[in-house]
Amino acid sequence: GFFADSDADFSMMGGDQAVGDDNMDLWLDLGIGYGRVVNARPVAQSYAIADAFGDTSEETVMAIAAVIGAAGSYSSIHKDDATEVYYNDIAEAAGDPTAAMKVMKIMVLVILTAGLGFAAHAADKVTIQLKWVTQAQFAGYYVAQDKGYYSAAGLDVTIKPGGPDIAPPQVIAGGGADVIIDWMPSALASREKGVALVNISQIFKKSGMMLTCRKDSGIKSPSDFRGKTLGVWFYGNEYPFLSWMSQLGIPTKGGSNGVNVLKQGFNVDPILQKQAECVSTMTYNEYWQVVDAGLSPSELVVYKYEDQGVATLEDGLYVLEKNLRNKAFVDKMARFLKASIKGWKYSADHPDEAADIVLENDDTGAQTKKHQRRMMREISKLVGNQPQGIGYLIPADYERTVDVLMASDSTPVITKKPKGAWSHIVWDAM
Repeated sequence: GFFADSDADFSMMGGDQAVGDDNMDLWLDLGIGYGRVVNARPVAQSYAIADAFGDTSEETVMAIAAVIGAAGSYSSIHKDDATEVYYNDIAEAAGDPTAAMKVMKIMVLVILTAGLGFAAHAADKVTIQLKWVTQAQFAGYYVAQDKGYYSAAGLDVTIKPGGPDIAPPQVIAGGGADVIIDWMPSALASREKGVALVNISQIFKKSGMMLTCRKDSGIKSPSDFRGKTLGVWFYGNEYPFLSWMSQLGIPTKGGSNGVNVLKQGFNVDPILQKQAECVSTMTYNEYWQVVDAGLSPSELVVYKYEDQGVATLEDGLYVLEKNLRNKAFVDKMARFLKASIKGWKYSADHPDEAADIVLENDDTGAQTKKHQRRMMREISKLVGNQPQGIGYLIPADYERTVDVLMASDSTPVITKKPKGAWSHIVWDAM
């Protein structure tokens, strides 16, 4: 909590000599050296700067940490002016854009007094496995990475995209991730089969799943499903649909009084080619693929699972139960969750920028700006706005999901009510 306000003070506090503004080269050399190790604990180091400037509010500390956390990018972005821009940016974040020299002195002083202790603490590594490919569905995590929120929390985060051949529960069970994104039906099924997943946060409060039907099929209400062919996703995604049909009293084995269930792939071809009157879509993705393919919204009828009372929880964060007995792991996940939530809040406030950040991380080049920006706005409607805040799992929502999964007349995804399948331990540690 004490810093040198003058060269004399600096000399008294451990400097071999009083270093003035005219010895710029020495300051820059020392400062750059600090910049190379600063990613280790940027929050603590940012606090030191904020304290010297008289404003230790979380907003100011995190703003400084975001700049420090991005230190490695300055040389590539700003070329010859990297060092000057770096310290000017830190000074501006601290509240005084003219005080770059003061920032450098503080950073060097911390090195001298701490004996480079910060360098011994590498950032904690976290690997998150996404449920699907890089898209705005996961914007909060990419934004947290891009804005330096993870590095500011002392984390080195790796984001692994998913795909049709990647099962997140298998990835985490094999040690390929610390935390995964999964839908609750899949996670609960995996838990019953021996992969002890625990929900530590529920990012999506609402379900985006729905049936999208052609209006020219004559379907005006769910009672008109009888005798029709409906495209349904399987691999655990079929259970809300089967529960819905069970509630309606509509058999799923075909016939004039039932529905023909078409095992739908990860596309919307069946409705476009009239192989099915309805297909499964997400509000933020496949529905818009149907529209972009030529069927206008006026030619479609949609039935959201949320409106039908059979929605199950979708994108949540899951870890292995055994790891929650490790205090260090809980602390790491708490920092990860807090930074991720900040990323989601930023994404909601800046949807176009968030979508563009996602596109920058799409190595496949398959995504388009139009689709991702549109998706980001739809995703924001699903992210939780509960009083406790984004990411808080409401127990009643969990119970509703379990009830839906066990209500189907078909073989249920789970055979008994789970125990210990969710926890607020990480939330409470934030």
